[in-house]
Amino acid sequence: FPSCLKAEDALLATKYEHKALQITPGYDLFWTVDSTTGILELAIQANTTGWVGFGIAEAGSGSMPGSDMVTASVNANGEVTATDRVAVAFAFPEADCSQDWTVVAGSEMNGTTTVELSRPLDTGDGEDHALSSALSKYVRVVVAFDDSNSDVLRYHQANRKAVKLPLFFNVGEDTDPSAALRTDPDVFEVVMKPSTSKRVFCRDMGCEKYKDSEHSVDERQGEFNFSLWSREVVQVQGASPVNLSVATLGDVHAASDVVLALHSFPTGSQYFYQMCEMLVREMGDGWACAAVDQRGYNTSSKPTNLEAYQLSHLVGDVAAMAEALAPLSSGRRTHLLAHGFGATVAFAAVLADDARFSSLTAI
Repeated sequence: FPSCLKAEDALLATKYEHKALQITPGYDLFWTVDSTTGILELAIQANTTGWVGFGIAEAGSGSMPGSDMVTASVNANGEVTATDRVAVAFAFPEADCSQDWTVVAGSEMNGTTTVELSRPLDTGDGEDHALSSALSKYVRVVVAFDDSNSDVLRYHQANRKAVKLPLFFNVGEDTDPSAALRTDPDVFEVVMKPSTSKRVFCRDMGCEKYKDSEHSVDERQGEFNFSLWSREVVQVQGASPVNLSVATLGDVHAASDVVLALHSFPTGSQYFYQMCEMLVREMGDGWACAAVDQRGYNTSSKPTNLEAYQLSHLVGDVAAMAEALAPLSSGRRTHLLAHGFGATVAFAAVLADDARFSSLTAI
């Protein structure tokens, strides 16, 4: 091992079938998939006395939005706390409604936190990603930890990495040579393959280091107050039933005017957070906002058949959400706010039932 890196934990390396060392500097991961019981067992060890995190990323992009995460910490009394979370944006991940991770053990010694956890491969929870080797032996994951030694969940700075982990490989099974760390067959380096993209997406923190470089920087200014938002699920029935995750600002079930915001591709409900906060603040009492994750995005249902994404079904989703949040019989008004492809859906929804909506604003 290079002198700057600590040696692996021999006990954990013996206990678990697989290991990924120094995924990001100071973070080791050990895991076993028990196919008989359908349980994922893992251990996180990081150079911190603060929180540590592990997440199963959204399969398509591998990025934070849509990730199924767990964060854990060990307090001064040696008590381990783990919280099942879901990330709906590049923001503070919310606690999952169903807590499906089990604490097995944990400790803090000599500036190192070790946490052992387990979870069913398929929890049956819509906010969790079901894991199966039938889909792929590699799984996109995100890892992070806090180097300020704080148990309070906060921005991880540079202590984060998204990788493709060979989660379902058997001991001794060959992997992609680009993922092999050493000759030891059950040790993997899990680094992202070099990307051809030169575009960097950043927001306030972390943008400076990319200035005056060869990267094309998309800098997202401004902040939103995540604590003001809640989230609920709207069930859409009919020919193509889905569950849609909706971020809500204000009392959407009582406000006289409800703004229903429809995002474009490839964003999600988070696109409207700052905009909705400004709108509700300016319009005053009686206004609320509901930013929906349309089918196929973040934690909303993701039908696998292409027919489920026909415009008629998307229009039906809008009608169902409007009725669930502000029933037409209530006399309350629904306003559509839409961006990009979301505007296509919004225009179609108004054409299908122009009496249902009080206004449409397209961006």
